[in-house]
Amino acid sequence: MLQLFFTISFVAEIIVGFWIVSKLRKWDNAVLEMNKQVLDFQPELKASLTKVKAGVNKSMLALRSLVSVIGNAKGECKKLFSKNFLSALGCLILRIPFKQVLNILDVIFALKKLLKA
Repeated sequence: MLQLFFTISFVAEIIVGFWIVSKLRKWDNAVLEMNKQVLDFQPELKASLTKVKAGVNKSMLALRSLVSVIGNAKGECKKLFSKNFLSALGCLILRIPFKQVLNILDVIFALKKLLKA
């Protein structure tokens, strides 16, 4: 009876071992197929990544240019506003007809700006 038990256990272990080996082979073949697909796709992926990198670099360069232009315009606007504001405030305090003075100052500032350029 004991011999029959060991024989049945041994046969069951062989069946389970065969099942495990067959599953491992199946998974190995699936991994090999996936590896082949990845290797085939690699050149396309490299080309796409190169294009994306170039696009990102171009957009970052454009963004830097935009930020510098906005910064320069902001500085110029601050300068012009402060000059005009101080002039208008001075005319208001001194009770000078500031509309005429502002027109003259605007012309002077415009000429000054043109002469700088």
